[in-house]
Amino acid sequence: MLMDTQALVFYEYALTVSTEISEIWKSKFNGAQALFFLTRYPYMIFTVLLCITTLSPNPSETVDVGCFPTISPLGSSCLKLGYLAF
Repeated sequence: MLMDTQALVFYEYALTVSTEISEIWKSKFNGAQALFFLTRYPYMIFTVLLCITTLSPNPSETVDVGCFPTISPLGSSCLKLGYLAF
């Protein structure tokens, strides 16, 4: 669900960027523009950073415990344990 929400945010931005340029960027700066920039662009930056952290693998989340010696009726063996943290 995270990726479809981010795709929708960027799709909405692509649809409205021409209107934003003509109405917001080319007019004299005022309080409404400040509010617009403070609400629109931090969310866009957050969305990009969230997408990067979601899609990039973190090697520290993969833990390999190693080999634990076990004794079985057939002789010694090694029990390998490992897991992937979610």
